[in-house]
Amino acid sequence: PYAFKTIDGGKSWTAIVAGLPEGAVVHAVREDPVRRGLLYAATEQGVYVSFDDGGRWQKLQLNLPATPVHDLVVKGDDLVAATHGRSFWILDDVTPLRQIGPQTARDEVVLYAPQPALRLHYPDQIDSRRPVGANPPAGALIDYVLKTEPKGELTIDILDAGGRSVRHLSSARSTKEIQPPEWPDQIVPDDRIAAKAGMNRLVWDLRVDDPAQIPGAFYSGPTPRGPLVPPGHYQVKLTVGGETRTAPLVVAVDPRAKDAEPAIRAKTELAMATLADIDRLHRAVNAVRGTEADLDRATKDLAGKPSQAALLAQAGKLKSRFASVEGKLMQVDMKGSEANLAFPGMLNEQFASFALIIEDADTPPTAAQQALYQSLHAQLDAELVALRALQGADLVAFNAKLATSGVSAAK
Repeated sequence: PYAFKTIDGGKSWTAIVAGLPEGAVVHAVREDPVRRGLLYAATEQGVYVSFDDGGRWQKLQLNLPATPVHDLVVKGDDLVAATHGRSFWILDDVTPLRQIGPQTARDEVVLYAPQPALRLHYPDQIDSRRPVGANPPAGALIDYVLKTEPKGELTIDILDAGGRSVRHLSSARSTKEIQPPEWPDQIVPDDRIAAKAGMNRLVWDLRVDDPAQIPGAFYSGPTPRGPLVPPGHYQVKLTVGGETRTAPLVVAVDPRAKDAEPAIRAKTELAMATLADIDRLHRAVNAVRGTEADLDRATKDLAGKPSQAALLAQAGKLKSRFASVEGKLMQVDMKGSEANLAFPGMLNEQFASFALIIEDADTPPTAAQQALYQSLHAQLDAELVALRALQGADLVAFNAKLATSGVSAAK
């Protein structure tokens, strides 16, 4: 292979071929437009990279087929390769390559500053059977390197401009509640992040933390989740083994949506209010189900005591009232994702559908959407007021009677 460089306008030339093997004929050398001295070589045996202005080359092949590469171009943060007979290939996001240096080789933990992430509206499912190239992952690409596999938990927090965590992710614990599987080949996603020795990548979907979930609940669409964050400046915080690394992250508006920031702020405000209501509703349903389980246990304990027939009847009536509240908060007969065809959606299902509707585009919420949210919000408030009243005097009085009967209280 032959490759040369000049630092004096062509008066003298120096060979830069160390690391290029026999037969790796060099067709083109391109310098990275952001980091000086970062070079890419298109050769007869694939792509090579040098971090020291050609002092040493190493393979940058990854999953690129073993084929001659006749030219390269750096477009933004991507490296595009023109092969001989094997189509065009794109290496998405070379920002980690721009940050590699002597310090990164010594550090036990390296967190690379991510490239700006575009806030786009991606479909939840994409047909991957079509014979087309793969798009980049949807979201912010967060790359980090661990010299050794950690023995404990690794966490990544996304902080907003005020330092508040908007998303918390862990390598050890999952907080995601998914619908029960409905078919044998259903793919169940795992939101635990990678923590293996070497290079790791997290694709943050630009969403805030999910609301509390109702275990075993079904929905006609995705399980309720956190909305997209608005454009702005964020920070990635990685914590592992007592060490912390931080890096800035910019979430940018879709460049095709002109002057969309005010609309996005208004839509985000509505989406966050909806998220808070969904969270309140889910926690209320979980609390009701806990109380119902306690009442079932108390009923079982009272059943063996003939002298407590009146208290047993009161337990049944109290459970019926809790069940009535639960039935207004959610569709208790929803036993599959298409059960909404047979049973009407209650507040839970209406909120879930509304949350999906307002994720349509970077446009301000309509008057109809604002009015619908206010209606749903008022209905939820009314049901939660009724629930608190039921959890208050009625349940307290019942528990007082249970105590005199030697039966554990219902919570």
